[in-house]
Amino acid sequence: MALANDIPLSSLAPNTAGSYRPARAQAQAGIILSVPATLLLVALVIGPAILVFFLSFTNASLGLAGIQFIGVANYTRMLTDPGFAQSLRNTALYVAVVVPTAIGWGLLVAVLIARSRFAVLYRTAYFLPVAASLVALATAWEAILHPSLGFANTLLQLLGASPVRFLSDPATAIYALAAIGVWQLVGFNMILFLAGLSTIPEELY
Repeated sequence: MALANDIPLSSLAPNTAGSYRPARAQAQAGIILSVPATLLLVALVIGPAILVFFLSFTNASLGLAGIQFIGVANYTRMLTDPGFAQSLRNTALYVAVVVPTAIGWGLLVAVLIARSRFAVLYRTAYFLPVAASLVALATAWEAILHPSLGFANTLLQLLGASPVRFLSDPATAIYALAAIGVWQLVGFNMILFLAGLSTIPEELY
């Protein structure tokens, strides 16, 4: 009968070398697989961004033969341009309308369809704008908001109202774009909230 002292200590030690090799190989594979994406990111995003930053301190223009360093003149002209201040106001208004509306609507829809018999159908319908291409979305909304042939203006005329130039009138363009933004983001927010609601007991909501 063998005693405990007769057991070699090497058999009790964990095989760290064997477990280290697969982990190292997996890490190397991850690095190799990420190289193409990293190169594309540098070539298409990071590189052009750095180039544009340096060009912003010059008078570079398309078709201009020579390039001269002009310091912060471009930034000074931008900050003193009334159009820049207007663009900031439009951006702030767009964010103020789209973000809370898309989040609130997404949460409401998620709560309403979480336990519905047709939850899969509703999820597909609401998530479709997220999955659709921007070209398809732009074409669809252009057909809806067309000033003379669009569905929205056709409906307004049937109700006795005058046509509205939704996308060309400064008074309505920002709100039309905000409505499109909300419509596109609701599905994404709904999916996130549904994922969270699936972990909460039904009796709590």
